[in-house]
Amino acid sequence: MAGPKILVLGATGPTGINVLRELIHRQVHAVVYARSPSKIPTELSSSPFVEIIQGEFEKSDEPALSRAMAECKAVISLLGPVLGDKLTPTVFADIYTQQIVPLMVKHSVSRILAMGTISISRPEDSFHFLRWLNSLLIKLLFGTAQKNMFAIEDAFDKGDKDVQGLDWTVYRMGWAIGGCKHADWLKDRDNGEMFAGAVGAEGFTMVLRRAQLARWLVDVATDEAPKFSRQMPAVSRLAGSNKRKLA
Repeated sequence: MAGPKILVLGATGPTGINVLRELIHRQVHAVVYARSPSKIPTELSSSPFVEIIQGEFEKSDEPALSRAMAECKAVISLLGPVLGDKLTPTVFADIYTQQIVPLMVKHSVSRILAMGTISISRPEDSFHFLRWLNSLLIKLLFGTAQKNMFAIEDAFDKGDKDVQGLDWTVYRMGWAIGGCKHADWLKDRDNGEMFAGAVGAEGFTMVLRRAQLARWLVDVATDEAPKFSRQMPAVSRLAGSNKRKLA
């Protein structure tokens, strides 16, 4: 039976730290599954709203990942390749299909938000020059990283019955900017509205701030009626949006 918390994967990076700040701000309990918990700032790791379970995506660590999953109702994943890493083209897709999804099914966790790339193309997209140029450069310079992200697309889009039984969302992001210190998060989460939809649609841009993305991810993960279920929306800062007051 799924628990009440949010499982955060990839929480030790800048965007993941922003996600933890957002969850703590809303007093939503989070479970972090991480290889190197020491990368998380002490003011977050010591919060009563954060539980940390150390582990890797290895068979020997599956009991730890299972324990983390058992406490949660949804997963926010920021797992993905670092540009320049030498990896097999399906390493992250395999983590989803062989470890994360089976444990979601085991513990009746139906909701997952998985990170994708703006290079992923969907039928509803229209041509956007900067997206085309970005995708070309990534293909030429960091081809293995791009193949990993395409494999994540296939893992969900063409997945087995276990995958298709989930309320999954692959959010396609472009250029993420902004820091992860408290002051950065506080300033950037209020820096305009978010766009979520097709590449090239009105309001789409290639840029988003990490704190904006964190706010959007927590919004979607905690919504009782899943938005973007079995979809792959492009996410960015909404073009022309102004600052707004947030709770």
